[in-house]
Amino acid sequence: MRRAFIVLASLVGLLLIAAAAVFVTGKVPGPMGGLRIALPLRNPVLVRPTLAHSDWSATAADGVTLRGWVFPPATAPKGLIVYLHGKDENRSFGATVAERYVPKGYEVLTFDLRGHGRSGGWLTTYGAREVGDLTRALDTIPIEPVILIGKSLGAAIALQAAANDHRVRGVVAAASFADLETRIREAAGGLEVAPSFGWLARNADLRVKDMSPRKAASQIRVPVLLVHGTHDTVTPFHHSQDIFDALAGDKRLLKVDGAGHDGILNESVVWQAIDELLASVSRPAQQDGR
Repeated sequence: MRRAFIVLASLVGLLLIAAAAVFVTGKVPGPMGGLRIALPLRNPVLVRPTLAHSDWSATAADGVTLRGWVFPPATAPKGLIVYLHGKDENRSFGATVAERYVPKGYEVLTFDLRGHGRSGGWLTTYGAREVGDLTRALDTIPIEPVILIGKSLGAAIALQAAANDHRVRGVVAAASFADLETRIREAAGGLEVAPSFGWLARNADLRVKDMSPRKAASQIRVPVLLVHGTHDTVTPFHHSQDIFDALAGDKRLLKVDGAGHDGILNESVVWQAIDELLASVSRPAQQDGR
């Protein structure tokens, strides 16, 4: 018990030091960067949707329990929309997605990524494990076509998953990073990043160079809508441009003038574009349901 407390106190101390350094310098400090990058803030799920729904759970390949909500439509579903949130967020915004699309005949799944909300785990792996988690999630709800709507971290996961999962028929990726290595180097602002990369390899079991929606993009053959704000200071606009250039199939890049990172999905023009993508990939509801 004492040892666990010491480990926890050390982690919290390192995170506080890293946060202070970031506040002062605006950069990710090399020796502590890996912890800051991979350790999410576990914000509580405070919303309880008024729309009809049921609690949902699935078990990841490594035993982590994923928790969320599923919102069924009144009739046979046109398809399944999965909302994937950003780092340090949780499933809550997915309730807003459900309110918009369940009345239009879609089933909606929104769940807490590992290390977030009420799901298990404690580290973010930027797709190394989350892509497999999404595969497990889709196995629990056999509805097609699947349309993924992701923001930031969720967008990066959606793009990496779409490269390999045939059930995914459309992707909305808002404010995604193009590749994790570039994103970390930009945040570091010239500070040494090798210690961060080493920490992630040892503790999060991921190779930073492998976490690349831009590389995955060349394998995606379904319609993709990329959305990015021109005032995004967290993940600059060029990341979506780089992904767009790598996409080989049906693609659109929506540049939202004046929008930042956190509020990108609050823009009405974005939801109009999402409506258009859904119309292009959804099939009529099946008479025999699922």
